[in-house]
Amino acid sequence: MDKEINNREDVSILVNTFYIKVRQDDMLGPIFNKIILNDDWPKHLDKLTDFWETNLFGIAKFKGNPIKAHQNVDKRFNHSISQEHFGRWLQLWFETIDELFVGQRATRAKESARKMATGQFLANVDSATRRTEKVEMKLLLSITLVWIGAVLSISFFETPMKFTPEVITTELGVSIGRVIFFFFNKIEIAFSLLLLILTLKNKEKVSLVLPSVIIGIVLIQTFILLPVLDKYAVEFLASGNRGPKYLHFTYVAIEFLKLVALIVLALIVFKKFELKTKN
Repeated sequence: MDKEINNREDVSILVNTFYIKVRQDDMLGPIFNKIILNDDWPKHLDKLTDFWETNLFGIAKFKGNPIKAHQNVDKRFNHSISQEHFGRWLQLWFETIDELFVGQRATRAKESARKMATGQFLANVDSATRRTEKVEMKLLLSITLVWIGAVLSISFFETPMKFTPEVITTELGVSIGRVIFFFFNKIEIAFSLLLLILTLKNKEKVSLVLPSVIIGIVLIQTFILLPVLDKYAVEFLASGNRGPKYLHFTYVAIEFLKLVALIVLALIVFKKFELKTKN
């Protein structure tokens, strides 16, 4: 075929021939035939003819957002549209052009399609990246909020309450406290690991300062304060020796600092997540 693309009729022939192949293709057919119903194909093909007439002749007929439209298709198929789909689309497009047309506009149609497929694929990748970031930010926010609730409940409500004489004896309170803080510390270590991983993955959006402070406090509590406090708790249960009070005050002080850091971090992450949700 030595015919060139000279007018809208030629563009229509190209578009219609191409999409006959697409609808019959094993890879692309199931996607296009599910998205576009039989009765809607004439209108869709006319719109696509507008697009390529605009592209090849500079006639401003097409109105729409192809990238957004294809992202919606990708969303309907659970973001399963891959590079292979774009490659097959290009292969059929080139094949159809070579069967029907030659010349400068035929070459331009190939180049435009190649750029469009590459741009659309990159847009899908970027969209997938943003979705992953949103999930990670949501998880980071959830961990931070749960951690805040746990610190408030255990360190600032449960602990003082159990040492109220009308509730239980001091000895029983100390025994219960040892068990609770042992397991709560293990939970905080797990939270710290998750916080570290999520923060490092999103370090361009969330500063490492607050997570470092929080994790540092957990490490101090784990390897310095809690072992010493547990040692004095055992001595108290055995002999009634309460140990130095400054250790308890120190623990409460850095626990309060940890709580403040968690609250500030939660506010920062919430703001970031709110902005991402809007975008």
